[in-house]
Amino acid sequence: MYKRGKQWITDFVYEGERHIKSWGEMNKSAAQAREDKFKTDIREGKHLKKSKQIKFEKFADEYLEAATENKKASSVTRNRTSINALMASFKGKLIQKIHPFEVEKYKKNRRDAGKAPATVNREIETLKNMMTIAVEWGYLQSNPIQSVKKYKLNNERDWILDTESEEKLLEECDKRPQRKGGKYLRDLVELALYTGMRQAEIFNLKKGDVHLTDQFIFVSDSKNGETRNVPLNKTALAILEPRINNKKSDYIFCKNDGKKINELTNAFWTAVSEANLERFEIDKTGKKNVFGSASMICGTHSVPA
Repeated sequence: MYKRGKQWITDFVYEGERHIKSWGEMNKSAAQAREDKFKTDIREGKHLKKSKQIKFEKFADEYLEAATENKKASSVTRNRTSINALMASFKGKLIQKIHPFEVEKYKKNRRDAGKAPATVNREIETLKNMMTIAVEWGYLQSNPIQSVKKYKLNNERDWILDTESEEKLLEECDKRPQRKGGKYLRDLVELALYTGMRQAEIFNLKKGDVHLTDQFIFVSDSKNGETRNVPLNKTALAILEPRINNKKSDYIFCKNDGKKINELTNAFWTAVSEANLERFEIDKTGKKNVFGSASMICGTHSVPA
């Protein structure tokens, strides 16, 4: 605070925005008291520009409208489901007043209500993305909940396939066309069966990680952050050798443009279903939850033979 002529002036920056206020003619103690209240109001969002104030439900509508134009339909559906859950706690609240403590309370309440950690994580991820977009659109100076952490998950279930089930799955994978990626699905799934590697580990697998002569794969990006060597049998070597010679990408499994594969397409799930390997459980609400993926499917051949 400083004095200009006979007037006391407050001039400070908060979250990247400059705030200037003149208090007129008064003694310094009175001006200091007003400045303290002004700064508190700024930090609590009470002096945000009205044109930039927006309630959660209104912003959610704008967010979903933009998402419909820019995201896949499945992503929009997930966002809408998460927002419906968030609405019960944040409807009527200005997005400028949503802070980490409130989000942590939301997480706890959802878990107390019996919601799975993965479900709560999706909701928090959507809320974080909403706040990031709010920054881009000028509603916020920064994302106030960026520091909120998601729950750690340990949802993998081992799914041991017998020889007959493996053969059915690989046969169905061989039939499925894979968009933008050529014929990779059978090789990818068979490598998972014969090495026990997780889905993400296989997607991230590069030629430099494969040691054909010594018959092992070096994994440096495992789920628990530890490195390990994965032994290779004859079948795994036969899968990897021709892909090592593919000059269009450093990744073992890639799309036609050389970029790595980031997710299993519907071709895999169709193969799982057609092979009659689809597994599911009924939760306490009666909802059917299908599970099973390449990272969960374990074969009986993960050692050299």
